[in-house]
Amino acid sequence: RVGNALSFFAFASVLQIVQAQRQSSSIVAAATDGSWRVVFWVSSLLQLFPLFTFGIYQRIKDAKVVCSINNNNHQHAVGSKEEKIAAIPSQQRRTMKDSLKILGGEAKYLSFWMHLISRSCLMIVASFLLFVPSYMANAFGMSSSESARVGSLYALGSLLVVTFFAKPYSMMNVNKKIISTVVLLGSLLGCSLLHMAHIAGVYTISSLGATVSMFLWGVSFSIPFYIPPSMYALKRGGSESSATIADAFDFGGFMMLAWFNGFVAGRQQEVLMSWFAPFCALTIFSAVSLVTLIIATLTES
Repeated sequence: RVGNALSFFAFASVLQIVQAQRQSSSIVAAATDGSWRVVFWVSSLLQLFPLFTFGIYQRIKDAKVVCSINNNNHQHAVGSKEEKIAAIPSQQRRTMKDSLKILGGEAKYLSFWMHLISRSCLMIVASFLLFVPSYMANAFGMSSSESARVGSLYALGSLLVVTFFAKPYSMMNVNKKIISTVVLLGSLLGCSLLHMAHIAGVYTISSLGATVSMFLWGVSFSIPFYIPPSMYALKRGGSESSATIADAFDFGGFMMLAWFNGFVAGRQQEVLMSWFAPFCALTIFSAVSLVTLIIATLTES
């Protein structure tokens, strides 16, 4: 989420610089704003940075693995670095068969399916961040840089609530967790319904009100999206198998996300009413997540 907030803020800064240069050069804007093209060029160049840092990390990791094995008196049996890494005891490794066995055992429980449905629905809500700049530009007449800054606030809201409220939430009893879920996802439903009303012309939201609602959107979905399924995966799978359960949750979410992204991207986004159906879907997903997460919390207890 730090990355989301910083990247959208950086996009906004790049867009503002490009648009200022276009205006100072008296360049007439084309039907399709070309300012985002510069953002993609900058993004492409920035891919060199994670490649560089990953190379450093991998060398440090390999060195630690070799040192660990040496400390366990494996020096006399191995020679090369690859052989030393291969000398890790087999009981410390997990096979695909073990992972599938764990997943099959979890699939017998209602709480597993409720968490899977809830997280899958909220993954769509979380990933709506991708469309926030386009929506804010077309629905509220914001510039590309302004709409990208709204995206950074969306991510910032998510970051703040997870940073400061994840631990208190994890220590709550069942009743308090359910109340928190109702308050958070109820707020998410309120934001979605408010934007539906704006799109339909029933109620008009100001640009400032829309910005605040997107910040609240980021605040409201994050705890239900990140914490309950992660706690369930750690509790049921432990340190070795929690990733298997979490990956199963993500698999369902990404399948639904593939459909939703295509659904939104294929619409005429410059037409305000074309956003009504996506927000209907977001409202339904939020409501489904609210119900299923409450059931998961109750059955898990």
